[in-house]
Amino acid sequence: MGFRTRATAILLTLAATQAAADSRTIRFDLEFAGVSAGVVELEVVRDGDRYAATALGRPADWLDSLYSARLSATGEGAAEPAPRPDRFETDLRFGDDAQQVEGVWNAAGAPTEVLATPAFRPKPWQIDPADQAGTADPLSVAVRLLAGREPSALCGEAADIFDGRRRSRVSLGEPEPFKGGWRCLGDWRRVAGYAPESLEAPPTEIRAYFVPFADGRAHLSKLEVITRWGTGSARRAN
Repeated sequence: MGFRTRATAILLTLAATQAAADSRTIRFDLEFAGVSAGVVELEVVRDGDRYAATALGRPADWLDSLYSARLSATGEGAAEPAPRPDRFETDLRFGDDAQQVEGVWNAAGAPTEVLATPAFRPKPWQIDPADQAGTADPLSVAVRLLAGREPSALCGEAADIFDGRRRSRVSLGEPEPFKGGWRCLGDWRRVAGYAPESLEAPPTEIRAYFVPFADGRAHLSKLEVITRWGTGSARRAN
């Protein structure tokens, strides 16, 4: 069964077996330095106990003509009290290169298996997945960030992310009022599995913006990443 077929099967099964399942598709338009860079679409199905999600990313046409790239991801796991992965898969294609990565987490929140096709090239700074307890995959962290919350419960937390090879940490400070909504300032930093010179690099500043929806909760509307080359943003389009 192909990658996308498995992802669709997971979502359809969960939606069909849970009468109260909440399914939504969210699109983000990507920009860098004010120039369109692509789109990311996320589909999330949740009930009280489980979540399943897929993400599809593609570059803008002008960028695709220079660097053909596609990103697909799928994952599932426990939804409460915060998304915790059971399984996570990515399929990254860049030009003629392609790699699929699958990770499995146990109930204690520790990765137990990572399979990469083709296999990762050995690095002297590589880390053991078994030592990455307390991490989540990138997609489950996105599901957590996209969930509507009471304004008082926004941000003020950190999450350690393991992508199958590297560990990083994203932190968001307490929310502050901003233009009718809220803003949380934070950063992303490398923790382990990176080359030593990369670990020495300063954290990357991030800003998350939230707005009130009709359900009375605050939802993510934009995410900004400030780099030395310019500011990248993901702006919610629906």
